[in-house]
Amino acid sequence: MFINKATSYIKRLLIVASVNFFILFVLFFILELIFTSYDYYKNKKTSNSKTMEFDYREPYPYIMFHSTPNVDISINSEQQKGKLGNLTHIVTNRYGFRYNNNLDEKKHNEIRIFILGGSVVFNGLTNETTISGYLEKMLNERYNGKYQIRVVNAGIVSAVSSQELALLTNTVIDLKPDIMIFFDGFNDANTSFNFEKRLGFPFNFKLYEGATNRAIDDLTTMDKLLSASHFLTKISPSLDMKNRLNVIMQKMNEKSNQNSSYEFTDSILYFINNWEKMYKISKAYNLKTLFILQPVNPKYRNYNYNHQEVIGYIDSFNMNVNNIILELKRKYNSNDFVSFDGILDHHPEYFRDTVHTYDEGNLFYAQKIEELLVNGGYIK
Repeated sequence: MFINKATSYIKRLLIVASVNFFILFVLFFILELIFTSYDYYKNKKTSNSKTMEFDYREPYPYIMFHSTPNVDISINSEQQKGKLGNLTHIVTNRYGFRYNNNLDEKKHNEIRIFILGGSVVFNGLTNETTISGYLEKMLNERYNGKYQIRVVNAGIVSAVSSQELALLTNTVIDLKPDIMIFFDGFNDANTSFNFEKRLGFPFNFKLYEGATNRAIDDLTTMDKLLSASHFLTKISPSLDMKNRLNVIMQKMNEKSNQNSSYEFTDSILYFINNWEKMYKISKAYNLKTLFILQPVNPKYRNYNYNHQEVIGYIDSFNMNVNNIILELKRKYNSNDFVSFDGILDHHPEYFRDTVHTYDEGNLFYAQKIEELLVNGGYIK
């Protein structure tokens, strides 16, 4: 009799436990469905990532990565809020350039200008309000139909000069450019200081050396299941794969720092060497060139904040490059090498952070570049 009661009690206990487990499972399923649907509809047309441009890059041979081709999307950019609006509309062509034309057949009166650089070149609320977009409009208005002038935005977010060199030789040359503009410097300095201590390596190259695979391999089966849950990662952000990757990246960054053996001057000379390579290659193809050292936000030099050490490094980088630019002008008897360092010191309001500008800053750059092209006889 005691055995029967115990068996009956265990059966009831199992039934209650099963019912409770079923209720919990259904509740979890409903919550997971709600959060998954919320994330899907939130990200369907917009992204709330502060570094939203990074979401639209992909690996590419020789260049390491470039902008994702054939994109047409509006993105919610927190970095633009409170200034010119918060939606950035990105359109790229089949080459990943932020340009509305695929550049198939070049017309007889067409002049093609390519601007290579990093996110400062790539950025703008629309394709038309990037540096290249403003410049194209200005030049076509100036020459009033005599030429069809295309100014192609070939900027790649976080690209360094070695990637520009690869992009020039592997892609741009084949698209029959007439004028090459290189607007850079910051990423070479910033990447070597913050992200990749090995000379000439692109931004976070260590990620492509296996950080993602290592992060995934380190996960147990249960970890993988938990990190896939939209509901659980909201409750416990530490389960999110991005947070796990950040930990791996930090460890790999420490490792790459230990492997670093070059000096500060080496990063400057490496950058200038890439400039000279691109200059010589462009001239070999009878292309006109313009190399521009980009400025940084002046206000960060005067405030004691956590990036001050970085600004000091970049300022030193720019000051050294400014002196070398004078040498390059004499060496090649050319005015193709220009410094914009300090050009916006009286307009810090044009910057939205250390180096990136709002659209009025892009317009300012475009106006200065137009002056250089016109006064320098780049377009006859």
